[in-house]
Amino acid sequence: PTGSDDFTADDPNPTATLALGRPLTQRLSLASQLSSTLFKAGGNWKALWNAAAVLAAPINAQVGAFAGLKVEQIPDVDARLFIQAGVTYLVSDNFQLDLHAGTGLNDVSGDEFIGLGLAFRR
Repeated sequence: PTGSDDFTADDPNPTATLALGRPLTQRLSLASQLSSTLFKAGGNWKALWNAAAVLAAPINAQVGAFAGLKVEQIPDVDARLFIQAGVTYLVSDNFQLDLHAGTGLNDVSGDEFIGLGLAFRR
């Protein structure tokens, strides 16, 4: 754990993720992700579970679009449901940016959000 007390956990929060993807057609693909993060709350370890499914399609050689649904679950707490959509931009063969926005679909999910992501491979 690093950072100021307002923005960090006092303990490590290990995460395991399984990501799968498959083309459905020449222009449409489906990706899914299942992950779990352990965190300490009130002196007890708990697990946050995430599951997501995303449909994606290219717009041109460098730009793509995606839309998906995400579910988050913590034991003894109502599940949080989200829908999001965004665009990707392939900067190079090994570096991609994305801009996405979404909203919660139930009362416990919160309001709208916007995010920026990056992915790179070596």
